[in-house]
Amino acid sequence: MSDAGEKTYHDLFGGGAKPANTREKLIFKAIDLFNEHGFHAVGLDYILEEAKLTKSTFYNHFESRDELTVEAVKLRDKWEMDAFMKAVQEKGGYDAKAMLMAMFDVIHDWFNLPDYTGCLFMTACAEFPDKNHPVKRAANNHYADATAGIQKMAEGLGIEDAEAFACEWVLLLEGATIYRQITDNNAAAEIAKRAAAARLEDYLAEI
Repeated sequence: MSDAGEKTYHDLFGGGAKPANTREKLIFKAIDLFNEHGFHAVGLDYILEEAKLTKSTFYNHFESRDELTVEAVKLRDKWEMDAFMKAVQEKGGYDAKAMLMAMFDVIHDWFNLPDYTGCLFMTACAEFPDKNHPVKRAANNHYADATAGIQKMAEGLGIEDAEAFACEWVLLLEGATIYRQITDNNAAAEIAKRAAAARLEDYLAEI
């Protein structure tokens, strides 16, 4: 996503904000490069070359490439969660049931963006399999926060086992994301939405 004329991730999900300082410039550039190429394929020298900064400047702001990577994952998480919930509310309002179903409409829209290249958090978990690695932990927090938010919606609907429901819902959302990523099937979210609608009705019928 670094080619001229293509949107950066802060254009797509960060509201078009520009980096306010050198530290942010490094993080913004790292997000774009990691998204385009993955994590291990992007060395520090490449990030600095693209950012037009020196190593001495880098070490004024970060102790290591790993620290930069963690901060990139964290900021990317904030951008996506903010953009996701804004889009969900635009489609579903503030009704919990409508919002839950709107999640699949939002990811369907994202899957069909010309700039969509997959899920950075899944890439992070795949490239950093050690559960104790700080990058893996940062990526895992994305899924934990999403699950917690969905659980609150389920509790608001009166679903008895809201925790189990939230796990299933995230599984369907992320399953659609993986399916889209490996098959390039742009209808992945629509397929998952049909399964999700059936499961939601099952849970509501038990109230």
